[in-house]
Amino acid sequence: MRKKVHSFTALVMAMTLLCSCSPKIDSIETEQDSSILSKTSNRDVVSIIKKANQVYEKRDSELVKLKYDGMKESPHSFYRATNYLFYQDFAKTNLFSAEQVTIQGDLHLENVGTYKSSNGFSYDFNDFDDAIKGSYTYDLARVSTSIILVAQENGFSKSDAEKFAKQFLESYLDYTKKLKGNSAELNNPISEKYMSDKVKKLVKNVSETTTASFNSSFISSGNLMESKKVKKLDTETYKRIFVLLKIFFAKNNPSYTLKDVAYYISGKGSLGRYRYLALLQNTTRPSDTILMDIKEAVKTNFSTATENQAQRVINGTKFFLAKPNMFLATTNIEGNDFFVRSLLADDKVDLSKLNKSSEMEDFVNTISYLTARGHSKSNKNDKILSEQKRVMEIKDFAVQYAEQVKADFNQFRKNI
Repeated sequence: MRKKVHSFTALVMAMTLLCSCSPKIDSIETEQDSSILSKTSNRDVVSIIKKANQVYEKRDSELVKLKYDGMKESPHSFYRATNYLFYQDFAKTNLFSAEQVTIQGDLHLENVGTYKSSNGFSYDFNDFDDAIKGSYTYDLARVSTSIILVAQENGFSKSDAEKFAKQFLESYLDYTKKLKGNSAELNNPISEKYMSDKVKKLVKNVSETTTASFNSSFISSGNLMESKKVKKLDTETYKRIFVLLKIFFAKNNPSYTLKDVAYYISGKGSLGRYRYLALLQNTTRPSDTILMDIKEAVKTNFSTATENQAQRVINGTKFFLAKPNMFLATTNIEGNDFFVRSLLADDKVDLSKLNKSSEMEDFVNTISYLTARGHSKSNKNDKILSEQKRVMEIKDFAVQYAEQVKADFNQFRKNI
């Protein structure tokens, strides 16, 4: 049986600021239409969530509490962390398509951001934990609902939020038609002409961040520095993990040697998984350091229990990102699959600041392009375009499901 990593009691005390900065929300008003989602009314949301997190609860209940506190911040925060709940509900609709493409698998507005390509920094999907072959409509429905939730939380009316979701789906179809067989656009980082103004500024700012300055925010006196995201391992765990990772990096990145390792806390839905941050030092130039993110990979909604989950994530990363300039590998630590990747400067659009219609429309257009571009890499454009009616029906689903999320959020806040 896997040993517990370490207690997070002190971590939770230090991390409360992450969850206490949002305004108190007692409940969210809902206007639920049952025409599509009538089968969701009798399910016990709290029990489903607890079951999904029971493995992590056994590892450390304090870390799960931290996760739950984050989920209570807003309906969209709750939505981000409950992809499994969305999958169960979406499966009850008739919106699944027989057309299988490689999908991102958990597409919401927080899962896009900057990344480093061989051509410099660009913008694309930034999370591939759930990447898998599946129905393209799953991605469309998940991000359409995300768009509506974010728009409403930013003060837009329900009719405006619906308009943004409709815009996303229509633009997705337009870009799917445009991108058919367009290898130049599919195989290179996206052009600035498809980036919203906020995305352009984001890419520019990250491009001006040096590796040294980024790494320095994690390092003190030559070792990893404790912070909201970095916590020391207990002595026993440190020794075990350090030895295993030292062997791994000696084989896979011999120009660098492992200097330090710590527990890494990031994300929302994945909180509870084993995740480590490694500091590596160049064997001949000690001032040259790199950071590695080592994250446990778990079975996703569409994957099988027998496949290597870490390799699935790496395959998805390489499939979606054009010319990624980062270290990517897999390993197994004490019986669990992990994927290993460079931790580099990156950033995401602050969704709370998308409070003008023009800004929201501009950003939604970027998301439409990225989604169509990602799906077009599977060369099923004609099949997707033949299902335009199904695609546009997703708008009504998303409108209704946003209300379902609010109802679930209220139930969750009340009972946990």
